[in-house]
Amino acid sequence: MTSYHDRDDWTSEDQSGEDMDPDDVTAVAIHHPGDNRKLTRRSKWRIKRLLRSWWRYHVRTRGWRDIGYQVAVDGAGRVWELRGLEHVGAHCASAANPSANRRTVGVLFILGNGEQPTQRMLDAFGDLYRDRILPRYPKARSVVGHRQVRGAQTACPGDEVIDHIEAGTIDGDGSGAPNPPRPEWDGKRFPGESAFEIGQSHPAVKLLDKRLVAHGYDRHHDGDGYQPGPTYTKWTRANVRDFQQAQGWTGSGADGYPGPETWARLMEPASSKPDRDPGPSDEGPVVDLSKLRKAARTDPPRLSSKAAYPSGTKVIERALVAEGLLSRRYRDGVGHFGSKTVKAYGKWQRKCGYRGADADGVPGAESLRRLGDRRGFRVTG
Repeated sequence: MTSYHDRDDWTSEDQSGEDMDPDDVTAVAIHHPGDNRKLTRRSKWRIKRLLRSWWRYHVRTRGWRDIGYQVAVDGAGRVWELRGLEHVGAHCASAANPSANRRTVGVLFILGNGEQPTQRMLDAFGDLYRDRILPRYPKARSVVGHRQVRGAQTACPGDEVIDHIEAGTIDGDGSGAPNPPRPEWDGKRFPGESAFEIGQSHPAVKLLDKRLVAHGYDRHHDGDGYQPGPTYTKWTRANVRDFQQAQGWTGSGADGYPGPETWARLMEPASSKPDRDPGPSDEGPVVDLSKLRKAARTDPPRLSSKAAYPSGTKVIERALVAEGLLSRRYRDGVGHFGSKTVKAYGKWQRKCGYRGADADGVPGAESLRRLGDRRGFRVTG
């Protein structure tokens, strides 16, 4: 049976890192430490020493917030909590793929260069993946090596681990059976992020191009106009980024690579553009202050009931996401002005200079007007 070891089994240092969004995570990335020593037969005591040394290197030498990987597996089949599955790691992002850390769980295989993973290691990873990773991140259906992540320039996790991944002996059930082939794309649903790689062709790219054109995001091209086609190009990425930024997204949310939310919004009728932030020539949506205040007071304790003011709440949630005060995961799609939205609006009020009861998360006229001025909506009531 796989043994799990909490972080405090090897260090007293506090965990640190942003929360992972389950909607963003689509894969598990396997790593190795790149050490020329033999590591698979190390005792529990020596494993702890190794983990502490890697923590010191990542934090004190590289200046990271914490050790880079979320979890580790050793040769004896022990699983070690590192940064923690709930936190964004620092293990595979690159200039070509800056959002990779948010989209993958980093698992460190504690083995040296040239060492084969032990059967206990493979079995323990299967247990970890099936029992702990997939329940938290159900979209993480792909297991890859670090060097297989888009943009990576590394030999990690070594040929020995890559051979097991490609043979299907590193999988989610520990059975050693090859992973089942992905179903063919049905022409409508989100095809997965692997469909959108620079220079790669996939039929979904042509549909993506058509939707970009329909929504008016086609200003980047090779000089002959933007023509829909099956290949994902740098022009496709630039147009996708424009669309994402128009939603108010920043950072990894506007990296030019479609995720499920980008896909869903592009598939919506172009005429309505429900989630696009208004431009300078747009009048923008209208929010009723009195209805919004009522929603902020009545929605949090009864999220299972009908939302009090869904249309206005969705406008506010989009604005708070764009300000970086509300995580996209808390936009419930129904328009409840829930406790997370109240908390986020309180942050906006404090950002405006309010304190105490004036920053309780219930919108006031001045703070709402200022948010509307920044995010393109008007306030009445």
